[in-house]
This record gives sequence, structure tokens and C-alpha cells, in this order.
Amino acid sequence: MMRAIIAPLACGVVLGLACPSCHAPAETAPRVAGATATRMDRYLEGLTKVGVSGSVVVARQGRVILARGYGEADRARNLANTADTVMPIESLSKQFTAAAILKLEAQGRLETGDPVSRFFPEAPASKAAITLHQLLSHTSGLPDMHAESDTQPMTRDEAVRRILGLSMQSKPGEQWSYSNAGYTLLAAVVEVAAGRPFRDYLHENLLKPASLMSTGWFGEPAWRTSPVAHAYNGDTDEGAPALQEPVTWALLGAGGMVSSASDLYRWVQALEGDRILPARERTKLFREVMKGYAYGWEVGKSPAGTRAIWHGGYANSGASSLLAIFPDDGAAVVTLFNSAVEPYATVGVHHIVPFKLIDALFGRPLELPPSGAAAAPSNPAPYCGEFDLSGAGRWIVSLEEGRLILTAEGQNAVDAVVFPSPPPGDLASSNARAASVVEAARKGDFEPLRRALADPSRYESARDSLLSLWKEAEKSHGAFQRLLVLGTVPEWWDRSAGRMTLLRLEFAHGTSVWRVHEKEEGITWILEGVFDEPVVANLLPLSGEDFVSYHLGFGRATPMRFVLDGSGNVAGLIADPEGRNVRARKVGPARSGP
Repeated sequence: MMRAIIAPLACGVVLGLACPSCHAPAETAPRVAGATATRMDRYLEGLTKVGVSGSVVVARQGRVILARGYGEADRARNLANTADTVMPIESLSKQFTAAAILKLEAQGRLETGDPVSRFFPEAPASKAAITLHQLLSHTSGLPDMHAESDTQPMTRDEAVRRILGLSMQSKPGEQWSYSNAGYTLLAAVVEVAAGRPFRDYLHENLLKPASLMSTGWFGEPAWRTSPVAHAYNGDTDEGAPALQEPVTWALLGAGGMVSSASDLYRWVQALEGDRILPARERTKLFREVMKGYAYGWEVGKSPAGTRAIWHGGYANSGASSLLAIFPDDGAAVVTLFNSAVEPYATVGVHHIVPFKLIDALFGRPLELPPSGAAAAPSNPAPYCGEFDLSGAGRWIVSLEEGRLILTAEGQNAVDAVVFPSPPPGDLASSNARAASVVEAARKGDFEPLRRALADPSRYESARDSLLSLWKEAEKSHGAFQRLLVLGTVPEWWDRSAGRMTLLRLEFAHGTSVWRVHEKEEGITWILEGVFDEPVVANLLPLSGEDFVSYHLGFGRATPMRFVLDGSGNVAGLIADPEGRNVRARKVGPARSGP
């Protein structure tokens, strides 16, 4: 049984325990308690300068230390985020679906070992034996999606027909493969077993007992009078997801829910005792099945090596979420963000900020964003351009959605804005090894890959994956032309690796950026990059020609100074002018290609 990890939220104006469907939440008083929470608060406040906005609740040793909102929920109305602001929770919705299945098991209406044919006799032979356990743990063999879009109009019966008609990716129980379709099928199982609509069952059996009064689904009428957040992709207002059309069976069970940071905190509190699930079902909910996945939750280790239970989600709208529990430490972290910011996109915010807060919670250093900087200069255009480091790399300063962005290409250019002096390790060897492995694979030579792998037993799967990358890239972009090494940087997107080398592959009709990840033992994996460059940082003005570059992932702030010529035009750029004094000459306007 998990030890108590959640203390009741401190409330300001208490509105009473209304029915969850009434959406009348208590108002959570902002809280910043202690040195760790104060540093987290300063960090999050600083991130608002680069466009990050959202809500956070953090608990440690059973006590709430941070509960606040940051930035704006609705920029047009100057409505600030709070811990009670309603935002989409994307794939966190899956844990509610999983809990509903386990609740039905506790009520004697089904077993997780039941096959889907018990609920859908029409299931074809290839799917009839799929168990609820396999659907819950993403080991069913079903592919990811069953709809063309998340908002596609769709009834339950149509969703079930589509899902049961999908081609299997593997035999049930053999492999782990994330499947949104599988969780929609679970929602349909809930309806069949419970004999009532999915959302009604969850309201009465999960949300109401947990006192979740700001949790529900897209399109519910009550959100029209609630503090709901808009989602932002940079400066683009994507609207309020809570107010969009009601969720359909294209997404139900796998996503489509909304909540607040304070409500998700109450949800964790409810899960620690018997209020929602008895001990047997709670154990199942958090027990790893395959690849670090349980039932709607991921499981692993905290920075201190203790148990960690979490799940996250993000959407193209700019919203992202993460809920993490550390039962051995009496700790929890809830983050909901309603903005995707250049140059990191939604996935960057999702993978960086929550984990930096988790690191800080466990005593690791938390680098603060630069103080005294503004979001953007009043006249940014004159600073844009390409700056050459005497043939040893380049910086590109560009204007994106009203903010200056600094791109570093080439190891010398990267070193100046990422690493302390001198850079750690043999980065030149990493660059050469990554380029050699990838170029040799194009010619059918996989021996460099075999020699470079950290785990030789993964050779065949790594070879097949790399070969597939090449085939897909040439199919999409045409004939290969050349490979450019952009640089090696510390790992920040996935904390499981030590560093990554980024390569730009140029083809006749486009480019592709690949990430080669490695630890001390060797290369761990090779992927097509989510991000376009090794270092794409914000460039924030201080005063005059003095700026500071700041990268959300690396957390490093580097002083930068523009050099003017006799006519007052920008002629150069210096990194760390009072230290290493790395200089570059302006050679032309900003451009995206090499």
C-alpha cells in the first residue's frame, strides 16, 4: 500500500463539495513554501519571458509546497492562469479509463483477463483473444489510431467496427506498442459492462468520489462559465480546447478530457486509499507489464532511485501535461501547460520543464532563466542575419513570432553557447562516429554501426531501423546529396542518454535532421529529429547591444553582444564577451539552409 503522499490542498474561498458535473471547484490559494519551491517559482516565472504558461502543483513529504499559475490562460482577456484553470490533459485521460476498468473488476462485472470477445462477440479471430490486460498495457498488438482525426464524428459502434477491423501489428501479448485505439476500445468495454454511458460511469464512480469538480470532457456546457485556458502555438491562439465540440468516439477513452492542476492533485490523493480502488486493483494499476508501462501509467525510478509513477501527454494545439507520483518520498508533481513556444514546440516544453522541476525536487541544481532580460527588443529586425565563425561554424539570428532566435551550427558555434570552457569529453570523436555510421549504412555497410553500438545484442534491430530511416528519407525527399554534422550536445530531450549528435541530411527535394544518441558505452539509438537543430535558443535583450542566449533544455544563459560598425549597423556577434570572447562576423541575412 502506498504511504500517504498528498496533503489536502489549502483553499481560499471554499465553495462546497458540489457534484463534479456541476463544475463548482474550490478556489486553491496560491502557495510557495520553502527554498526549493521558491527556486521553482522563480524558474517558472522566468520562463514566461520565452512564452511558457501553465499551472503547477508540487508536494513533498506529504505537504504542498507549490501551487500556482504562470502566464496567461486567455491573452485576449488578460486572464491569468491559476492552479484551478481548466486545461486539456491529453493522454492523462488513459489513467481514468484504466481506473474505470479496474473499478468494474472490483465490482465483479469483469476481469482484466477477459477477452474482448466477451464484450464484442463479433470480434474476428485475430482479435477475439485480446485481453483487457493487454489493451490496458499497450500489448494488444493493435495499431495506434482508428480515426482520421481526433475530432472526427463517430459513434461507439462505428469506433468498435473500425478498431476490430484494423490490421494487427503483432500477436497479442508479444510486443509493446502504444495504442490510442486500444483505450477507445476499453471505453466501449466500460459501457457494455456497466450498462451506461462511459462518461456517466466515470462521473459517478471516479470523479465524484475523488471530489474532482474541474474534471470532465471537451464540450461540456459547464466550461462556458469556468476558468478555462486557451492553447497557444507561439502567438497563434488555438482556442480553448474545453470549449470545442464534444469529444467523440474518435478519441473517447484515450484522450479528450480536461482538468486542473489542483484537481489532478486531488486525484492522486484519492488513489492512495480505498476511496476509488481497493488494494488489489491499485496494485494492478501501478504494476509494470512491459517496457516500463503499467495500466495507463509509466513506472520507473526517481532521480534518487526511488519509485516513480507518471504519465504525460501533449497535443498539436500547444497544450501539454504531466502527472508524476513518488510514493516512497511522499512527493508529487503536476504540470499543465497551455503554450508551445519557439523554438521548442509543444513536445519540448513537455519533455523539459516538468523533469527539471522533478530534478529540483530531488535536490539537483535548477538553473534559472536570465534575470533582467526582456522578451524581445523593440526593433528586432536589424539584429537578424548569419554570422560566420571564421569557417568553423555559424550563428543564425532570426525573428520568429516576435522573438529573436539564435541557431548554432557546427561544434565551435555550439560550444560557445552550450558548454562551459572547455567542453567536456571528445566531441569531435562523437561527430565523426555518428557521421561514419550513418553514411556507411547508406552504402549497405553496417560494420561501423556494429562496432559503435552500446549493446551489441541490439545490432539486428538497430540495423533494420537505420535501413528503414534511409529508405523512408529517400522516398520522401529524393536522391541523397550530402551530410552535414551540426554538432554534439548534452542530452536534454530524453534523459536516458548522455549526449546526442545531430546530422543534417540533404536530399534533392528536402532535408532531414537525425539524432544519434550515445552513452559512454557507445551509440544507444538513432532517430529522425523532432527538432531541427542542435541549438536553437532564445536571444533575449538586456540593454543596448547586450543580449543573453537561453536554451530551455540546456538551461544555460550565455552573454551575447552585437558589434556595430561605424555607421551603426550590426557587423558582428560575440559570445561571452567578458570570458571566452568568441567572435563571429556578419556575412549576410538569415537563411535556413547551409
